[in-house]
Amino acid sequence: MKKIAYGFLGVLIVLVIVFSFANKNNKIEPTKLSVGVISSETGAFAALGQAFSQGIKFAHEEYTKSNPDAQISLSVEDDGSESKKGLSAYNKLVSFNKIDGLINLSSPTISIVYDSVTNSKLPVIQLGEQDRDPADDTVYQVYPTQDAPEVATGEFVKKMSNGNDTVLFYTNDSTVMKFVSNIKKGYSNPFVEEFKLDQNQKEYATIVAKAMAHNPKIVVLSAYSSNGARVLKEIQKYPNKPTIVFDLIYDSVEYTGAFPDLSVLDGSYVMSLKSKMDPVFVEKYKARYGAEPSIFAGYGYDAFNTFVAGYDADSKVMSNNMKSLSLKGVTGNISFNKEGLRQPEFGMKIIKGGVLSEIQ
Repeated sequence: MKKIAYGFLGVLIVLVIVFSFANKNNKIEPTKLSVGVISSETGAFAALGQAFSQGIKFAHEEYTKSNPDAQISLSVEDDGSESKKGLSAYNKLVSFNKIDGLINLSSPTISIVYDSVTNSKLPVIQLGEQDRDPADDTVYQVYPTQDAPEVATGEFVKKMSNGNDTVLFYTNDSTVMKFVSNIKKGYSNPFVEEFKLDQNQKEYATIVAKAMAHNPKIVVLSAYSSNGARVLKEIQKYPNKPTIVFDLIYDSVEYTGAFPDLSVLDGSYVMSLKSKMDPVFVEKYKARYGAEPSIFAGYGYDAFNTFVAGYDADSKVMSNNMKSLSLKGVTGNISFNKEGLRQPEFGMKIIKGGVLSEIQ
């Protein structure tokens, strides 16, 4: 009888050890979390921001259905793509909602809250590019890093240029300045002249006249659509039209507001990220909302699932989780480098018939 008892006890001990080991090596999905979202529901990028937050809400809805015991709350705030509003939204989420993590859209907001989130070790899934050098911190950028594509934009222009026939227009913004720095790195020559555009600039005829006086063969445009569209409208008034090269900031939806027929931009080159949404997600989204999702709805969907897949209350454990993460997202495969940046696939395209097309 003793032998049977000892044998049973031995099996029980082994089972306890095995169970404990399994628990240490298998990530337990979070069951109770408060997730804050700051998107640009209003302002210049409202369409983009609304799509982003809708994608997050859809992911949250699906996750809750599949995990009925999970208690993950969402609190969504608007920053209007302005740093002051973003800081106010962040303070509310941290102080009132007591969030465990943040999903953020805009560059202005992450710029102003960066020190706070990194000092407090609050995990952030970020979409917009940051205006600082990448670091091993608690910010994980789900939008593919734009450094390499911007350098490639400069390299592309260099191959087209003879060295004294290219001018540059760019928006005076800290994030854009980072893009411009990478374009210059790839171009590795001085531009004939550079033209800085204020975000609220009204008059463009004079500055474009100065640029066109150089009779440029190429115009590089690293500018938000509010600036870029006005520059292009002025350039079109001149008989000798240069080739336009857009960097990653180009957004056809934004430019449609200024040019209902985008074929006026035919022959322009656009650096683009290679991202194609999962068709299954597209159909599910259409069935739920009655409309096809924009790519930013896809990024929002992936942002939520990335947060849940990598989350841990211990920032060191979460950092390890994120660095080893390999997630099949609806916008493509998601993995991060040691600085928490998603690695991109990219290529130059050309506008034909008003739409982006592969270069033949």
